Amino acid sequence: MSCPEEEIIKARHDLQEAEAQTGPEDPSLAPLLLKLAGCLQQKGSLDQAEPFYQRHLDIVAAAHGPESIETAGAVNALAINLSIQHRYREAAPLYQRALEIRRLRLGHDHPEVAKLLNNLGGLMTRTGEYAEAEGYLDRALEIYRKQGLGESASAVKCLGNLMGVYKETGRLDLSQQTAEMALALAQKLFNEDDPVYTTLLNNLAAVCSANQKAPRAVELLLKGIDLKQKHHGPEHPDLIIYLNNLADAYAVQHMYSQAESTFRRALSIGERRLGARHPFTGISHLGLGVLFTQQGEAVKAGRELEQALEILRTAWGEWHPDVGTAYYKYGDLQLGENRLPQAEEAYQSAVKIFQQTAGEHHPWVRDIYKKLSRICFAQERGAEGELFLKKSLKKSS
Repeated sequence: MSCPEEEIIKARHDLQEAEAQTGPEDPSLAPLLLKLAGCLQQKGSLDQAEPFYQRHLDIVAAAHGPESIETAGAVNALAINLSIQHRYREAAPLYQRALEIRRLRLGHDHPEVAKLLNNLGGLMTRTGEYAEAEGYLDRALEIYRKQGLGESASAVKCLGNLMGVYKETGRLDLSQQTAEMALALAQKLFNEDDPVYTTLLNNLAAVCSANQKAPRAVELLLKGIDLKQKHHGPEHPDLIIYLNNLADAYAVQHMYSQAESTFRRALSIGERRLGARHPFTGISHLGLGVLFTQQGEAVKAGRELEQALEILRTAWGEWHPDVGTAYYKYGDLQLGENRLPQAEEAYQSAVKIFQQTAGEHHPWVRDIYKKLSRICFAQERGAEGELFLKKSLKKSS
């Protein structure tokens, strides 16, 4: 839920007033900095929130010591902000630092240690470090169960992250079982319109689509859409995510007409409620571009993908994973049309972004290397093709 503008104004005013009385480094400023940072983060102004989280950390560490529990909490808050910005490489060492402090101060089996293990596991899932992620998440779940918290909200979130690991590593049946377990627990713990519950519905639907159970995915997504509409109305921006995923589920079943109309409904809501240049709107254009690529409608696909790229680059900047995905899908379109130079340029842009945000070992990076090797071999650039092929086959250490 977004923070009201008047609350942000008040938080900023309170901080400025206190700074005028105490100076910029007084320990009493810490809760005011955290309040303003949290408000800005809820609004979605992540880059504006970041320096306030950093100042909060600096003041807390100076006041309580670099290895205090209070410092661990401040480090974790900054790491979360960076993670939401998809700056995973910067967030990871902060999570590690907070984890070591909490282990030192609270012991290895404390629930607050488990929370950080869960945060690290979720981050490493996003960067494709699946073995490490699974280890952190298994350990977090072990702690929750040992402390009698196996059916807590924190355990539900941990199961949700584990489901993602299993999905990305191809263990789809186990992923679906884990997602079903998490959703059953969430039904006991959360209201049906709670973001945790609705996110799990969405995640379970994604697993079902990947596991060739698209009709079940459609059923789940329609339920999620019905809940959102019931509690927030038919034009709520959160519906865009569900509608885009529902369209994907229709596309998996070759129900292209339903997929297109669903993407267009998402696009319409996005343009009306968020604006034509909002990233959610860009994602709907991206979905339409992929859909048209699947149907062999290259002209329509190119138009949608180019629009998605323009919107997402403007909204997120050049190094966001959504921009990488748009380049990736644009490369697929160009490769399918045998426009090899254009495909290579798009893939090179995509791989730079994924390397920056997720690392060399991410599955999409390896897939792009494989496609780049095909392009090089087709152009009689054998040495480059061999190099890309070797990179595509290289396992993460």
